[in-house]
Amino acid sequence: KGHGQLEGLNEARKASGDRFSRVSEQIGELRGMIVDTNKMMSKVEVSSTKAIDLVESVHPEKLMIEVRRQDGKIEALRASIESNEAIMKDLMLEIKKMRDKMGVFKGIEQVIALNEEVKQELATIKRVEGNIGLHADRVEMIFTEVQKKFAEFDRFNETVNDLDKMFKKMQSDFERIRVRVEMKLERKDFLDLLDKFNDFEKHTTNLLKLLDERNKTVKDDMDAQFKTMANEYRKKLDAMRPPTKPLPTPKEPTATPAEGPPGVAVAAASVAQPVSPQASGEDGAGGDARASGMGAKLKSFFLKEEKPPEEKPAEKQA
Repeated sequence: KGHGQLEGLNEARKASGDRFSRVSEQIGELRGMIVDTNKMMSKVEVSSTKAIDLVESVHPEKLMIEVRRQDGKIEALRASIESNEAIMKDLMLEIKKMRDKMGVFKGIEQVIALNEEVKQELATIKRVEGNIGLHADRVEMIFTEVQKKFAEFDRFNETVNDLDKMFKKMQSDFERIRVRVEMKLERKDFLDLLDKFNDFEKHTTNLLKLLDERNKTVKDDMDAQFKTMANEYRKKLDAMRPPTKPLPTPKEPTATPAEGPPGVAVAAASVAQPVSPQASGEDGAGGDARASGMGAKLKSFFLKEEKPPEEKPAEKQA
């Protein structure tokens, strides 16, 4: 029992020794920490004394008074700056308005100049319209004359068509005569008929030549009249144009018979379209060709028919 108690006491002593060693270690650590804190406190005291000295040297009350004064100055400057900015904005708006007004004045000057130009152009246009109205009656008279002449051309074409019908009728008559010749009619009748046909052929050829000459003379007269009219209207239009600012001249028509004002050119083109010199020439040449072709047929026919009467005695002898 005593030995067990001694062992328990030894163990308790060891445990208490361990505790004391731990406590002594903690106390040493606390001492080191206290030393460090003392050092820090001394440094803080030194720095605080320095700060206090600096603050006292600066005189914070005077500094606050200066700061407040500077704040008042800043507020006053800020108010003046804001007022200056408002004035600058107003000035910019006024300058923009002045620019707009100046632009309007420039536009008004241009409008006035354009108005004067338009007035001059309207005056020239009115003069031209008055002259055109004066000469419109003359153009209508010339147009009616041209229509009459083209009516004559139509009558000439109708006569040519009638002659063509007569040629066809004569051809049918000669076909019937050929049938009669085949039935052995006498030669005198054919010779008389041939003379009549030759006379008729000469008459028709002369008539066709006269028609061609008449067509050519009428065409030449019309061309001369249109050229003189175009020259007169051109001179009048040149005289009516203002010397300062001429009007734009119209483009010259290419397919009209004579150059001149647009109204006259259109009338000439509309009138000149129905009849062309090629058509009139073709009608006359066609009539001559038909007449000459018919005469050649009849001559060859009668030359062929001259041989059978000479061969009749031979046939009778046979």
